[in-house]
Amino acid sequence: DTWRDLPLDHPAARHVAAVIALGIMTEYEREKDGFAPEKPVTRAELAEALARAVGLTAANTPPEAQPASGHILFGSLADKRGAPAIEALAAAGAFDNYPIDRLPLDQDATRADAALWIYNLLNAETHGGQ
Repeated sequence: DTWRDLPLDHPAARHVAAVIALGIMTEYEREKDGFAPEKPVTRAELAEALARAVGLTAANTPPEAQPASGHILFGSLADKRGAPAIEALAAAGAFDNYPIDRLPLDQDATRADAALWIYNLLNAETHGGQ
């Protein structure tokens, strides 16, 4: 696939096509036929991509890691984009040592956000173990 804003000779074109083909990332929803390669991602978008990349969804979160109420761990996020991904990542330990209750999902993700979330996932003993 190609997009009007990401030509085939772009250094990331092959990688973008691969993560889109795998369903990890999507075309930028406000750009018709565009990927918006220079646009920052929001924390919600990063959470969704990361959860898809490691195969986490609220549905496959181990029962012992799911909230007892069956609702999202962070009630204030329940109606926000990325809420199911945030719930699954939180249950897997991605947000250990992170002030998730104050997480502005619509703000740009930082490299520190990505590094901490990935590090925590890689170092979790199990998906859901903290």
